[in-house]
Amino acid sequence: MGMSYISTDVAGCVRRNNIFLCPGMLENNWSLALGPLDNISSRRRSCCRFLVALAERSILFLLSPRAGNEHLIDSIRLWEVPMFPRNINNRIKLVKAYFSGQTRLDAFPFEIAIGITNRCNLNCKFCPRKFSKRPIGEISPGLLDSILDQVVPYVNVVDLSFDGEPFLHSHWADCIEACHQRDIRAILQTNALLLDDSTAREILDVGVDSITLSVDAATEETYRILKPGSDFEQVVDNVEHFLDLSRSRPKRKRPKTTVQFVRGPDNRHEVKSFLRQWKNKGADLLRIKPMLNFGGSVDSGFERGTG
Repeated sequence: MGMSYISTDVAGCVRRNNIFLCPGMLENNWSLALGPLDNISSRRRSCCRFLVALAERSILFLLSPRAGNEHLIDSIRLWEVPMFPRNINNRIKLVKAYFSGQTRLDAFPFEIAIGITNRCNLNCKFCPRKFSKRPIGEISPGLLDSILDQVVPYVNVVDLSFDGEPFLHSHWADCIEACHQRDIRAILQTNALLLDDSTAREILDVGVDSITLSVDAATEETYRILKPGSDFEQVVDNVEHFLDLSRSRPKRKRPKTTVQFVRGPDNRHEVKSFLRQWKNKGADLLRIKPMLNFGGSVDSGFERGTG
């Protein structure tokens, strides 16, 4: 059966904790923009778009929570901010809404999340998926095409990993191609358990633009607490192999790769060990991401303002 977890009705986006939340958006996706550019030449428009994107990156860099390490950016993916926004006037509305404190927006986010499947091979302790009432399935090619056709005037980036493990979709590579056919960047997030040599090579061959590999622990003992039934050593081997394969490709043909650690009460003591373990192994970014409680459906174990 075909299913998706994005609403194409974006009226009613809200701002919470300085982050815009729109239907179907992940909580760590920022939507920012600058300046109205009607009735100017195409060359000047391109120049303005470039300057807008530079300004956005500067703003995000200054606003992003830092962790005292040059490899860390907490929650904000700077490279997902496109250098040449697709719809500049839409982006202008977003940044104006942000700086004016609007709680309801009349603009579309430049990044959206589409769940191509809600199948998963793990039952992570910190994941809200176990509380979902949705039937298990995957999006059909026709429905994905329809959604992408609706958002293509505004969207530069699509995350195809919402609420499931993307490699359990029977045609995940075709979903990447569908984005690329519309000049939309496609990003994936995975627990890396299925990231064997064949899958790793297919990721590189199909041209995934960005991938996040969620390891979330520095020791097997902690990993088993967070992800019962998984295989820590296999995941580490898969990630290291993928990083090696990626480095063997020309730089312009590699995906931007993040090795991620979702920090919570069961693993917070391993943050420094995780950073030592993965430093200089070829990842573009090591991300320490605070555990979210997803509206109270998951106990993050932290009091507000701590962690």
